[in-house]
Formats: sequence, C-alpha cells, structure tokens
Amino acid sequence: MENADDPVTVTDAELERIAASLSFSTTYFQTPPTTLVSTDDLCFRAKKSLTKTAQEVINSWATICGDLLHETFKSMAPVPVLLPNFPVGTSPEVAARETRTLWGYDDAEPIPHLTRRLERSGIYVFSAPFESGDRTHHDALSTWVGERREHPVVLVRDIDSWERIRLSLAHEVGHLALHRFGKPELGEEEAFDFGAALLMPAAAFRKTWPGHVTLGSLKKIKLHWGVSLAALIERAFRMGLLRPEERMNLYKQLSRRDRRTGITLRAQEPGYDDREPERPLLVSKLLEGRFGPDGSVEDISRACADRPSEFIRPLIEGQYRLPHQRANVVSLAARRAAN
Repeated sequence: MENADDPVTVTDAELERIAASLSFSTTYFQTPPTTLVSTDDLCFRAKKSLTKTAQEVINSWATICGDLLHETFKSMAPVPVLLPNFPVGTSPEVAARETRTLWGYDDAEPIPHLTRRLERSGIYVFSAPFESGDRTHHDALSTWVGERREHPVVLVRDIDSWERIRLSLAHEVGHLALHRFGKPELGEEEAFDFGAALLMPAAAFRKTWPGHVTLGSLKKIKLHWGVSLAALIERAFRMGLLRPEERMNLYKQLSRRDRRTGITLRAQEPGYDDREPERPLLVSKLLEGRFGPDGSVEDISRACADRPSEFIRPLIEGQYRLPHQRANVVSLAARRAAN
C-alpha cells in the first residue's frame, strides 16, 4: 500500500486471513466504529518516552470503555452528569471547593467512598490492569465519550493501593472539570492540586495537621482523609505547613526499606491494609440492565463489534464483585446485596 490513509479493498478470503492472524472476527473489521478517541481527547500523565504504539494502546482501552457505555445506553438511561466545567484559568482550589459543595460535602467532611460519589455524579469508572505496551505504568486516564462527548469516563489501573486509587480518581476528576476543552501546559499540576483540595479541603486540613509531625502522627490523619502519607506531606508543604527540609526528611523516612520485607514505606505505607481498595459498580449495573443478570463476557463482546473477550473481560472483572463469582459471568444481584 502506497498510502496507509487510502481506502483498501480486500476480498472475503483476504479478510478471513487477516482476521485469523490477528485473532479477531471478520465482524469486527466490518463494523463501523462507535467510539472515536484521539490522543488529544485523553488526559493522563504521559512520559516523553511514550511511543506512538503505546499511545494507541491507551486509546484502545478508552475506546472500549466508550463502546461498552454506548451498548448499555441502548436499554439504560445515562446517569445525569453532576460535575461543573470551569473556564480556563480557574484556581484548582476554588474549583475543588465548588465541586465538593455541588456534591453536598461541607468544608470539613472527608469523602468516604470517592468511587461511589463519582458514579452517582454520572462519571463512569472502569478498573483494569491496563498497560501501554512500553513497560510504562499509568495509574489512570480520563476522557469524554459519546456523540457530543457528554459522558465522562475514568479508567484507573487495578492495583492494591487504596490510597493511590483515591488520589488517581481525584486527579482525573480535576482533568474532567478543568480541562474538558483543552489541557494547558500546566494541566497535570492543576489536576494534582484539584485532587488534593477535593480530598483534603484546606481549612479543615490545616486544623487536623499535628504540631509535632512524624510518620506515626500522620497515620491517623491519613485514615481520616483517605489519602497516602506522601499526599499528606505534599499537601502540607504546598500549604506552607512544612518547611522544605521537613518535607525532605519525611520523604527520606518513606524511602527506607522495611528490614523484614525489603519494601520501602513509600511502596507500602503504614495503614496500607486498613481499607479495601475502592471498586466501581455502576458499569456492571448498566451491563446487567442491558444483558440480564446472567449476561456473559462473550455476550457483551459480541455486542461490542465482536471483539475478542480478552479485551472486555478485564474491564468487567474490575467492577465490584464477590470472590466466588464466575469470571465469565456478569451478575450484579449479589454485588448489590454486598455493597
């Protein structure tokens, strides 16, 4: 082919061979795309070394999330979006405070289950061990999907750290609220500040900050706000509650390795096992409404352009489920009872 952008006609036999070599069905190649996600539509912290192939892999994950939602909306109404869109230049602190107010939280109240709050606000949360194919790990990404880009989506990597999941979600909400129509040069910094302010409102955070700061004294505050020690340290530093040398000393303590496990406190903080990681639920409810309580991964895959189930299964298994539930079945009756 001289130009990859030129249309190409293939015979049925050629299509069969192409599909077989890629482990896709011919239906997939004959089905018009439902969700179109470009690089500019995605928000995530991309390293300079990110390759074009890796970028396309990340785009594909976001596309599949959009296709799943499109399929559920054939029989289930979308959840109304409860998320303000702020003009360029809005202070992340102000935006986070207004978002908390819209969601019904006062200035001193922690957000107990951020994932459920997002889902009740019409933000569709997916969880999967997604990789970009270049050994680069991205904790989360966000975008808007739909014909008018009206449905906010967050895809968070399936990890065991409840602290990182919450901060990643809050960070992506910052992108959705602040950068819907374009990400500025300091977009990542703005999203970080928004996420910190969303989970740790300044006035109340200042009141809970201890007079004598140690990792031990910070653990109680960590569990109160539901964030990592590292997030507490950074928030306090940016608010002027820690001097640079105090911040550096605390980070050095987090970098020490536990003599028993060999793992640094930064990788496995005190309190890492005090909570279960939050898991999304809304998408699995929508899938049950579309495919019934016993809808299988294969049923859903066929509806999504007959994609191989290996691309659908991780997104479904990332939803809240009981340990004994079958891996190939989407069943929500037990999930709702447990939740």
